[in-house]
Amino acid sequence: KLAIDDNVFEYLSTIPHQVSINDANENSKSISIKFLQPDKLDNWDDFVQVIPDNLALSNIAQFFKLYLNPPMNLIDAKTLDYCFDSQKLVKGKSLVIQEDWERLSLVAMVCSLTVLCYPQDSIESHLNIKRTNALYVSNTLFQISKNCLNIVKYRENPKLIHLQILLLCSNYLKVFNKKNLLITTNSEMVSIAYTLGLQSLIIPQNSLEVETSQKIWWIICLNDTLNSLKFQIPPLIRLENLPKAQIGGSHILKAFISAEVSSFNSIITYIAKITKICNEIPLVSKQTTVEYVE
Repeated sequence: KLAIDDNVFEYLSTIPHQVSINDANENSKSISIKFLQPDKLDNWDDFVQVIPDNLALSNIAQFFKLYLNPPMNLIDAKTLDYCFDSQKLVKGKSLVIQEDWERLSLVAMVCSLTVLCYPQDSIESHLNIKRTNALYVSNTLFQISKNCLNIVKYRENPKLIHLQILLLCSNYLKVFNKKNLLITTNSEMVSIAYTLGLQSLIIPQNSLEVETSQKIWWIICLNDTLNSLKFQIPPLIRLENLPKAQIGGSHILKAFISAEVSSFNSIITYIAKITKICNEIPLVSKQTTVEYVE
């Protein structure tokens, strides 16, 4: 139990909690606070209370679109705007469906990554988060996002949005060089990608054929290769083992078509070329090479 003052509520704003007010008598009141572990939450209202306020959410979405999403544009602007709609992130929902949990998971992961990368001299005024609390808030939001994914049982019923969230999760883990978690997350992404059949997508020959699913597949290929380089482990995706087909078909190597064969040049083309080059590096040379690649 703590005495009620402004400092208590300022501190609580960054920590998942439940509060109840106790009226001991007419002249005395106190509050009981139950602190909640972010990775143990399962109640919608407990999750939502940790999400930053509307003004901070708007600034987070804008920063992510400008600085963290490009050049891959892993999350399209329409999806971001839809998920960051404050009307969809409210307490007291009478019915919480799977899409709500997925939306909350994406928002929490974007917020986690953005808080971690936001300029320190602006974070208090723009996001209403003290600089000393930024790392804790970021980690809490990360745990919230992962727990939302667990609630929808993403391993059993995978969707494309789950891969998008896991790719953002991987970016977060790279900041702290969490080797075991990176390897585990990469393994999950490769498994889900194969389950969804992303490896058999037709290689785009022009901008009208580019889909989010194609970008995600190539980014997963690149992540898998870079993890192999960095941690000196065999890649889970071996390019030469995928089924072959004619140009425009499903063979992964057909993405490396040169400019003289196709006039279409996109971020996918460059990701694919880097992936192939790195995939052919001998294991003995990988650890020193990854520094240059990254």
